[in-house]
Amino acid sequence: MGAKRVRPARVVACVGPLLALWMLLVLLGVRPHLERTHLRAVIDHPAEVAQALRENFARKFFFSAANPPTKNLLPKNPVITTTTRAPATIPPPPPPGQRRRLPPPRLADNSTAATTTTSTSGRPIEKPPPPPSPPPRPSSKKGAGPPPRTAAAARYASHDEAAGAPRGTLTCDGRFVDSELIYWRDVPADRALERAPYKRPGGEEQFLTFEYDAGGWNNIRMGVECMLVFAHVTGRTIVLPPAQQLYLVSKEFEKRRAFGLAAFLNVTLLSSHRGWKTRPMPEFLADVVRSKGVEPPAQSKGPALWGFMKRNADAMLPPVTRKFFVFPDGDLADDSIINTTTTHLRHGKQQPGRRSSRFARRLDAFAQGRQPLFYDQGLRAARHLHAAGSGEHRILMNFYSFAFFADPRAAAFYRRFVRDYARYRDEIQCAADKVVRAIRDRNGTYYAIHARRNDFQYRTAKIGAQEIIDNLGGYDIIPRGALVYLATDDPKGKCQGCMYDRKPCSSYPVPRPKEYGCPDDPSWDPFARHGWTVLVLDDFRSTLLPDLNPNHFGMVDQLVCSRAKVFAGTFWSTFSGFIHRLRGYHGLGEASYYHTKGRVHSLRDPRRMGPGWMREWRSGWSDDERGYQS
Repeated sequence: MGAKRVRPARVVACVGPLLALWMLLVLLGVRPHLERTHLRAVIDHPAEVAQALRENFARKFFFSAANPPTKNLLPKNPVITTTTRAPATIPPPPPPGQRRRLPPPRLADNSTAATTTTSTSGRPIEKPPPPPSPPPRPSSKKGAGPPPRTAAAARYASHDEAAGAPRGTLTCDGRFVDSELIYWRDVPADRALERAPYKRPGGEEQFLTFEYDAGGWNNIRMGVECMLVFAHVTGRTIVLPPAQQLYLVSKEFEKRRAFGLAAFLNVTLLSSHRGWKTRPMPEFLADVVRSKGVEPPAQSKGPALWGFMKRNADAMLPPVTRKFFVFPDGDLADDSIINTTTTHLRHGKQQPGRRSSRFARRLDAFAQGRQPLFYDQGLRAARHLHAAGSGEHRILMNFYSFAFFADPRAAAFYRRFVRDYARYRDEIQCAADKVVRAIRDRNGTYYAIHARRNDFQYRTAKIGAQEIIDNLGGYDIIPRGALVYLATDDPKGKCQGCMYDRKPCSSYPVPRPKEYGCPDDPSWDPFARHGWTVLVLDDFRSTLLPDLNPNHFGMVDQLVCSRAKVFAGTFWSTFSGFIHRLRGYHGLGEASYYHTKGRVHSLRDPRRMGPGWMREWRSGWSDDERGYQS
């Protein structure tokens, strides 16, 4: 006998309502997965499939953990191979006396912030952060031994795992100190991540040399952070520049004025990271440069050294002004990725592939008119890559706007990498901890202002104390009677380094035009008349910091400002910008302002990232891409 004949009218009568129900499920957020076997099941078993879909719908919207279904909702017919998602559960009602709270957003310190619910008495009830994700199970295949070294190191930490990681440690005078300044965390998966997806295959060691920025310390720091990220993602060994006199941080200490990176950042901590490798410049010149048959310069620092590097490097990092690096998924040698990405940014065309819309949206928000650069075959093949530090090669931007990662997990990892490993030396942190404790002893709550003057090139931002008060709205931001910590390069309030047309400000009569950058009254006396009690670092230097390197004073100022209840900085200042990021690590990023006219509320900007160098953005400390607006 032949196969059973299916009547067309019966098929239409059964399939029509089922397809309508399926479309309704899609609109409501349920995504039933249909395959050919499902369609065959609809034809052969219409009644059973209809019952399964009806009950699946009920389980999605009417059952919960407190009211589970009493039986298996899907029939055990082998013909129906429906793929279902885990049932959504309605959370149980809160205990008596408490109110339901929304899930906490991913913001602030980009890590764990204890979730709180509020009782009827108004007392906050702390809820501990979620535990870290369990480690992956070992392979059950016969003969499978322990994974290779790189296998465990190729996994990015999940958000919950990173948020649940323990706080880092701070060692002061040989003992651990529980300081409120600690914002860094110890994320085991991050510590072990030596993955370099864009390293040239073959195992040969590759190098990255770079020049310091010609500006002050915070300009230098921004370029260094970009190079740390670039070296890690490309698997290159960083060659540390030799000690040299740096602009504004070359005050004499221990009979020397030349300092290297290790004098400011915790290079020992960086070296402990499994994926970060470094070599000192003398060793690189002796072992690598001489192996090429090239004799290093006799003067291994300054212009002579950097000119030699530019002439003898295998490749130069391209100019990065108004540009950024793109690290897409997959093989960077694929020209189609480069071509389609460039075409999209130039002409607004969509990226190909199933993730094109999300990739294009993130790429547009990141680019903001800039052009992409790629770690192409030419750069990848160069054993020695050199990054210049001047002209169009100047790397003056935030590290999170320097490199775009198609994989958001990679972007989150490098945010944490810079936060947890590229931090100030412990002795700087300890000095700031002493100052913060002393301030807390005087008044549990304090506010902070950074006022940049002297050689600052943006003259309209060099203003007097009364104008700062007026711009902040009197008592709107900092209240009457507040204890204010003032971080400034002009603690005496004389503006001695302020000049216009190469003449000191004191040589010009009062009133002076604002474009001169010469406040009529440079003193800080208006703060006291306004009812604020003002403290500066000089009030603590002789008693708490007698042996501290004077080149660390500005860094101590930044750390002290990072813990203030409210902070008001100077727009265009990378010094103020880094304070803003530090406050973001602590969850205080939104309690930050500028005292520059017209810029007071700039940090309320809804965008989470922007190009340039004049300020920091939420993208520097937050993984939450819901605020990724262009």
